[in-house]
Amino acid sequence: SIFEYSLVSTKPVESSFEESLKTLEGIVLRMEQGEIDLQDALQQFEQGMQLIQHCQATLNQAEQQINLLNQPANQTEQA
Repeated sequence: SIFEYSLVSTKPVESSFEESLKTLEGIVLRMEQGEIDLQDALQQFEQGMQLIQHCQATLNQAEQQINLLNQPANQTEQA
């Protein structure tokens, strides 16, 4: 399968947003297809939750940067 990924690790997610999203999509696909047993499903669910948190944090950071860039120059000087 093109969706071959390692099982969950307890270390923090250190991949790009795109890599995390691709891994998450693979986890969802395997779970939907029933390709993994219960223990592996629990581990994959845990990894998926970590990836979701990582992606959400990345999106929040990007949104903050966009908001800063959209502020008029005089507002950023007062902040």
